[in-house]
Amino acid sequence: MRVAYVSRIYVDRERADAPSRYLRLALHDTATDLQAHADRYTRRRDETSKPWDDVLGCWHPAVRRERHVAGEWVDVTGGFAGTMRLALDRVTPEIIAHESTHAALTLWRLDVADRVDLGDDCDDAEERFALLLGGITGSVTEIVAAVSVP
Repeated sequence: MRVAYVSRIYVDRERADAPSRYLRLALHDTATDLQAHADRYTRRRDETSKPWDDVLGCWHPAVRRERHVAGEWVDVTGGFAGTMRLALDRVTPEIIAHESTHAALTLWRLDVADRVDLGDDCDDAEERFALLLGGITGSVTEIVAAVSVP
């Protein structure tokens, strides 16, 4: 397994106080290796493990952590958004886009709102989400291409 990071991810680059997030990209040589690692990861977190037999990519989101400080709840999640796992022997653009969508939704929930509402039309929220998703997908695609070159 190779590990890379996609960093400096912002949901809203216009906001001066927008947090910078990053994701961990775990690149497994085979789907079997990905499935074994994903199973171990969920068991360590005491999550109910699911059958991983057909999984060719997955997203393990970071969990929002809050602490009660001076009478109010403060987000102490930090910059980590989660881990994306891809199997290099089976990766496709569709799998990268699919897992990148999960990553973008996690980031949106961490930094904007718990429920994703992009509105009824192609407005500011939808455009921000499209830029976020495109940035993640593009970065992951570039890393996979660089690692896959013999």
